[in-house]
Amino acid sequence: MTESSGVVSFANKLGPVVLSPASSPINEALVLHSYNVGNESGADAAGGIAYTLPASEVSLGDSADGSTFAAKNLGDSIASGLVIQARHVFSGAKLTLSAQSNVAASSVKYFNGTSFANIPTALESPNVQSSAEQVLLFEIPSDWSLPNAAMVTAGFDANSFPLIIKLGSTPAPITVSALTAVKLLDYMGAIPTNNAVTMSWDKGCKIPNGSSLIPYCSTANVDNWCSVETSRSA
Repeated sequence: MTESSGVVSFANKLGPVVLSPASSPINEALVLHSYNVGNESGADAAGGIAYTLPASEVSLGDSADGSTFAAKNLGDSIASGLVIQARHVFSGAKLTLSAQSNVAASSVKYFNGTSFANIPTALESPNVQSSAEQVLLFEIPSDWSLPNAAMVTAGFDANSFPLIIKLGSTPAPITVSALTAVKLLDYMGAIPTNNAVTMSWDKGCKIPNGSSLIPYCSTANVDNWCSVETSRSA
């Protein structure tokens, strides 16, 4: 049996969460059947749907190039490069930054098994010079790898896939006050303004237990909307 969320407005680029599974009396999973997203922003925009990774599977750190690592918590100062590492591959994050005005521009790098390389296909990059909610989205590289032995010795989590939002050569410290890692389920690069698209899964797309659905539109607007049709699974 499927159920509809009805029309839900979302003002931010990514989120807020449109639907969450129940955690009691059982830890259930959502099964996504269809998703509608309406772009009312006044400009052509990309749109999509993602699910959140559990916060317990995501951690932060500070590292310029992977040779050193310092574990960090939300609110800690990060001076070289913001490390996001997660137990499963992910395709982006929503993060709230507190940045000094002279913080240097950034690049986004992933570990390919040999070194940290630029993300091949970035869909949206965060502006680390802005003290505001930022969105990072990218296509998941096929060769994204777990840390090597030297990285684990330096402090990286051996069971998590690392990403570095590398700050420039003369950065000022930033802090992250909120972070939600996400994995895209579907993405459309150009939705005309005042139009909607439907994304559907004939056999249903099961979302990992405990994960929530979160909408995306590259141009934020209070009139953007979405709706989802789901069923539920243990």
